[in-house]
Amino acid sequence: MNSLNFEPNPEIHIEVKYLKRARRLTIRVLGSRTVRVTAPVRTKISEIQNMLNVHSDWILKKYKMIEDHPVQNKIKFITGEVLPFYGEQLILKIIDGKGSITRFENELIVPVPPKITAIDTDAITEKYIQKLLIKWYQAEALEKIKSRVQFFTERLNVSAKKISLKNYKSRWGACSSKGDLIFNWQIVAFEKHLFDYVVAHEVCHLKEMNHSQKFYGWLQVLGFRKSEIHKQMKNVRNLF
Repeated sequence: MNSLNFEPNPEIHIEVKYLKRARRLTIRVLGSRTVRVTAPVRTKISEIQNMLNVHSDWILKKYKMIEDHPVQNKIKFITGEVLPFYGEQLILKIIDGKGSITRFENELIVPVPPKITAIDTDAITEKYIQKLLIKWYQAEALEKIKSRVQFFTERLNVSAKKISLKNYKSRWGACSSKGDLIFNWQIVAFEKHLFDYVVAHEVCHLKEMNHSQKFYGWLQVLGFRKSEIHKQMKNVRNLF
């Protein structure tokens, strides 16, 4: 058992892994308040402690990044899985059958044809369920986005020429110079006020195609303050 410590933040646990093939000390900051040090077999504890001290600023920076951007758990495409949807928590229910997804109260009922489960591997079944879920989420997203775009454009006395969906990896929406609004359909999994913020943000670009004080002024007219909402938006991720 080692006697290592990380004085800048005592909550961080130091885990040491000795490997015969390791040629040097390496540090990895994990998401469970753990720093893992990989070391050659004969490395002294004092050498490891010294390395931790030398790189303490870097460790703290990486730790803060992980804490501010938690990793989202991977979806399990099984009955009982809970899926976020527009401020609600929906429970996945897989049944034998054909057709599209239906919703009953807080359940999303996904029919899977027997021929899919018959060829089982689990991966094939999961891919089929995921495809149906994405199709359902996209349809719901388009309906809700159009409704909120209308609400916000009327308040600012502007209009969008076209509304479309994309599956962006690192952004939530966009506004073209022609007045077209494009949204990442996965925002429909957000809490309602965050969903509304994304829609309102792009609508404001119909007024100002930049992020100037005027732009944030229009955003405030719609009820959103930059300082309050940006911190919350840092923690949201694509669902699929």
